[in-house]
Amino acid sequence: MNNIDDIIKSISKDIDFMGILKSLDKLEMPEVIPFGIPSLDLLTGIGGVAKGRISEIYGAQSNGKTSLCLKLISEAQKLGIKCGYIDAEFAMNKNLAIKMGVELESLVIAQPLSGEEAFELIEALSNKGYNLIVVDSVSALIPEDESEADYNQSSIGLQARLVSKGMRKLVGVISRNNTALVFINQIRDDIGKMGFGPKTTTSGGRALKFYSTLRLECSRTGWIKKGDEKIGMDIKIVSNKNKLYRPMLETSIIFTFNDGFNIEEDKLNVLLNENKIQLVGRTYYHGEIKVGTKEDMFKYVKEHNI
Repeated sequence: MNNIDDIIKSISKDIDFMGILKSLDKLEMPEVIPFGIPSLDLLTGIGGVAKGRISEIYGAQSNGKTSLCLKLISEAQKLGIKCGYIDAEFAMNKNLAIKMGVELESLVIAQPLSGEEAFELIEALSNKGYNLIVVDSVSALIPEDESEADYNQSSIGLQARLVSKGMRKLVGVISRNNTALVFINQIRDDIGKMGFGPKTTTSGGRALKFYSTLRLECSRTGWIKKGDEKIGMDIKIVSNKNKLYRPMLETSIIFTFNDGFNIEEDKLNVLLNENKIQLVGRTYYHGEIKVGTKEDMFKYVKEHNI
């Protein structure tokens, strides 16, 4: 029996196997949920977050991680995808979600009391056809043993073991159900780290790093000011891991507190980088066509669907 399809059928008959055996030529690229931010979708190489895979978005506080995930949920809802939000921090901002375009009436929001409960909710939602689940955040997933213990009782390694077990149980579930599972994570000082390399690490041990297909690091590189008032920030995003495309790519996006992500400006920068439009001095061109100012170019790009 040389035909690989016949071999697969034979194995499936011989053993009680619930998984799906595939030959390499039948493995396909996963479906994608876009962020709706052109430069970021370009950075991922596939146009967004992969379904059936685990992704991690991490960084220091107030660097746009939650806003980025809410934007992802908004884009998923536009595609008719059912979404769930595990609010382990008990800090869901309704106004921010609306600003990002999220339809709250069709979003399932859960606030688990323990990490074990959070993972059970993820599995239940995935089995019910929810194809995008965001967990905010790994750092807030408290093991039951830790929550029941005294404050002065040591709990070293409990969260790492919890996350590791959760990854092992969930990776097959979300793959079969074609669910994109996105974890928001925080950074901590890596105590005892000496020499070269990063002095920080993420919460929850190493398992999430290994199981993630995509790891995006967010960092604030500067403030956007109007006079002395801070009205927004520049966010640098680096793909520190990407199993589906080249890693270690980076992009910068603009986020304003009143309006959210500046999609028009981001698209303009992508078009300039790809040389689809040109900037001479302060005047924009599309080939030999003189368009004018940046505001004129915004209108031109929208009207001509560039």
